[in-house]
Amino acid sequence: MYKLGSVDLTKILLTPDAKDLTSTDGLRQVEDMIGKFVLEKWQELGRILEDAYKNRETIQMFIEDKAKKENIPVDAIKQALSPYLILIHNKNQIQ
Repeated sequence: MYKLGSVDLTKILLTPDAKDLTSTDGLRQVEDMIGKFVLEKWQELGRILEDAYKNRETIQMFIEDKAKKENIPVDAIKQALSPYLILIHNKNQIQ
């Protein structure tokens, strides 16, 4: 999984039902996954963030499609993925 690009990682993050993704347990799992990247595979993090920044419009489209498909607010999904999205948004500060 650590070798995947940002688009594939986003698809994986968006696989669960949005209600599961936005639950307390779902939020914890997203944070755990991001934490593993930061602590265990930090070498890959820069590559993934660069890729995510380049593909941010595609990632945004995936989030919007997921929200529409499951009839939930886009902001609910963005909140669930906020650790990931914050990293993408602030990638220049991290590198």
